[in-house]
Amino acid sequence: MSTEKFPSGGHGLREKPSRVDEAPEVKQALAKAEEYAARAASAKDSQERERCERMRRKWLGIADGWRVIMEIDKA
Repeated sequence: MSTEKFPSGGHGLREKPSRVDEAPEVKQALAKAEEYAARAASAKDSQERERCERMRRKWLGIADGWRVIMEIDKA
């Protein structure tokens, strides 16, 4: 499994599997996070931008949760 470094919520870098190796559920959650990032970037007002950023972070958390589940399932 290949890995890449990514920021971990402002707490340094950690490794994650490359997207090619990700489970479908993780890929879907990451796609939603990217969708909300794009929405945040094009938001007209700060309230909508903040809402989209919160949703982006929630989807990233969901992706992390699926990664944990997949790791437990492998054990």
